[in-house]
Amino acid sequence: MAAAIDIVKEAYQAFMRNDMEGLLGQMSGDIVWHGHFLGGIPMNGTYRGKDGVKLWLGNLRESIEMLEFTPDTYLGDEETVAVTGSGRARVRQTAAEYENAWVHVYKVKDGKIVSGELFNDVQSMKTAFKL
Repeated sequence: MAAAIDIVKEAYQAFMRNDMEGLLGQMSGDIVWHGHFLGGIPMNGTYRGKDGVKLWLGNLRESIEMLEFTPDTYLGDEETVAVTGSGRARVRQTAAEYENAWVHVYKVKDGKIVSGELFNDVQSMKTAFKL
């Protein structure tokens, strides 16, 4: 079985090549995906199962244009992986751009990602979303 860090790295690689089936293939069917954003930001909240993650990804694509997305550091053990990174995006509704530092924390069990907690620089997003 692949190491937890390798599973998470493959999920990021799939995301960055726009391979949604590859991304979802790294996730368990009952994954819990939680975006720690602000109310008014479409990616905020808890999403359950692969259909929930698909909905979250749809919200992401509809609300922002990703200009840069860079995972920098992967830290983890047998079942928990934290990834730090940064990005730059444009809010489709306002045309405002923002830079964003982030930390994502994943739990991996039986070779699949079972949860994702996404923490972002909400102040820069709040300004760009004009909240």
